[in-house]
Amino acid sequence: MSELNNFFDPLSSIIKTIVETKKHYNKLLAADFNVLSLIGTQEVLSTYFFRMLLDPNGPHGQGKIFLRLFLSELENSIEQIYGQEKIKLFLPELQKTDMEELIRIKNEFSTTEGQIDLFIEWKEFVLAIENKFWAVDQEEQLKRYAKYLGDYGKRFLLIYLCPTDKEPTEYSLTKEKRDTLEKSGNFLVLHHNDFTLSWLDKSIMHCEAEKVRWFLKDFKERINEIIKGDSKMSVELDQIKNFILSKEKEVREERIKIAVGCYSLIPNLYREVMEDTVKKLRDKLENFFVYSKGYKSITPPEFLKGLKWNNYVLYKENWIIDEKPILGFALAFDENDYGRLYICLLKGAKEGEEFFLDKDGFSTSQVKKIIDKIREIFKVIVGDPHEIKEDIIAYDYIQEWADFSVPWDKLYLTSIITFTDNDNKEKILNNIIVKFSKLSEEIENDIDELRKLYRETFGI
Repeated sequence: MSELNNFFDPLSSIIKTIVETKKHYNKLLAADFNVLSLIGTQEVLSTYFFRMLLDPNGPHGQGKIFLRLFLSELENSIEQIYGQEKIKLFLPELQKTDMEELIRIKNEFSTTEGQIDLFIEWKEFVLAIENKFWAVDQEEQLKRYAKYLGDYGKRFLLIYLCPTDKEPTEYSLTKEKRDTLEKSGNFLVLHHNDFTLSWLDKSIMHCEAEKVRWFLKDFKERINEIIKGDSKMSVELDQIKNFILSKEKEVREERIKIAVGCYSLIPNLYREVMEDTVKKLRDKLENFFVYSKGYKSITPPEFLKGLKWNNYVLYKENWIIDEKPILGFALAFDENDYGRLYICLLKGAKEGEEFFLDKDGFSTSQVKKIIDKIREIFKVIVGDPHEIKEDIIAYDYIQEWADFSVPWDKLYLTSIITFTDNDNKEKILNNIIVKFSKLSEEIENDIDELRKLYRETFGI
């Protein structure tokens, strides 16, 4: 214990000194202020900024310059990877010089094979970009995009834009398929670390509007923070590193052992904190709905362990038909290890049978009207649908929850700090209770009506 005290006491003093120093110079420099830090690592919002800048008619007022610089940077990257002679294989000359051929630039472009982050279409060529930071690839995601683009009827280049230490997985695109696409000039992996930052540097140099130039600087800084892990702690981390790597051999060895021991505890600490939080959330829901309002609940042990799509369910006894609730409220994670918590609408079904809302003969206009109303109520109270699965509709996730689109070290740090603060944790959990309570009040009559229609339809 004395070794730990000797480790942490001076370390705490060093960090306290740094924090106090930053308070003074931040009054003049505001070194930590960047409004774009609000976007976190969300690909959707950062992709929107990419599209806004690349659009010659965008609100930046700089015309074609950002798109031209982007294409020029793309040409340079192709040359560095494959050589000068391969540029035309990947990027037709016409598209770099004749902006009159440009048809559209869209972000979150919906296709039959999923949403492509950035879709830039010319008369005879399509540039599609999958903008990745730390989010996990979806199953056959790039393969599906390549199929759609191949069927589109134009030459295309699909770009996977990611941090340096991330690559597309075989889960998204097999090695054989990737090799084929690369050889035909249809697929390219580029990195934010050099491609995006270089493009933003040149855009800053050529931008004439001071307001837009400041936006570009903040955007570049934020991209840099995301790909390296949040840099706000960089000064503190440097001091911690210097403290651990003391010049005195015996002291250095002891500090390294303690540091490694602390580091190895972090994943377990994260899981312990998250499991405790989920249990408290379950208990709060049980007290409010089960014991006070007469609801029933289903709690799979896997849900408490943070395993994905193992749903915690709430329903009322009079919602049951054929031994299963016709509808239910649910909570579910979409990633293992407590990753992103969603409020869900659960369709009921008897095991081995169709879901009630999908049954033949139970899809009258009256039923559809009620179901559409329930979905709209969910949308208003919870947010837009995130994923519609066979048995469940997942709506917008709880924003304060663990976000797996960030690097693991930041995920651990943010989650542990958030959920070991009892006041903050209570606020988050109570907000979930409030949303469930509003849903219960708003849709109870609709569920009763559905139950009545179901009984009339099937003579139960």
